[in-house]
Amino acid sequence: MPPEGFPQYPQFPYGPPPAPTRRGPGGKGILIALGVVVLVIIMLFALIVGLFSFGLHTVVREIAHRNVVKVAVGQPGKSDYFTITVNNWNPSAGDELNKPGADNKFIVVNVSVKNHDTVTRSISTMAQMTIRTPNGYEYSEGSYYPEPRFPDGDILPGQTASGTMAFEVPANIGSMSLYYEPVLLGDIVEVTLK
Repeated sequence: MPPEGFPQYPQFPYGPPPAPTRRGPGGKGILIALGVVVLVIIMLFALIVGLFSFGLHTVVREIAHRNVVKVAVGQPGKSDYFTITVNNWNPSAGDELNKPGADNKFIVVNVSVKNHDTVTRSISTMAQMTIRTPNGYEYSEGSYYPEPRFPDGDILPGQTASGTMAFEVPANIGSMSLYYEPVLLGDIVEVTLK
């Protein structure tokens, strides 16, 4: 018998009724919603990449269609912010510490770079100057640094930096040119080394 004060409820023959359950969206609905979200993200990503590529393509096209200013040794070639002049050049076998590889030689180039802009500009011979042949071979600055070494870095407005750099090339290279190529925009200067 129940204690006093508690109401009596009828007894169910098979226990209490089950608690009502709330039915949410099925597993398929969640997968479909997730698929739609992923598809939207992919489409947005493709749109952003497409727009960036179009802009990048435009910049690359501008770079690819730069003018090439062709000059000879001793003549100035004007580019972006700099005027490049190769004063002289000669082949070299290096020194006691730096020798070119087998069947190679160093080409030592003395160059002057004038900053004709109104602000300080920076130059890197390693990144912006190469020797190229007519058949498309390209050679970067080597590990031989004859004095007076070209002072990479900042050049003040109206100032000129001068010095030498060396390129390791095949001993039988034949005709070649020194190229100054700005990092982004500006004319390429080609100095024929004869």
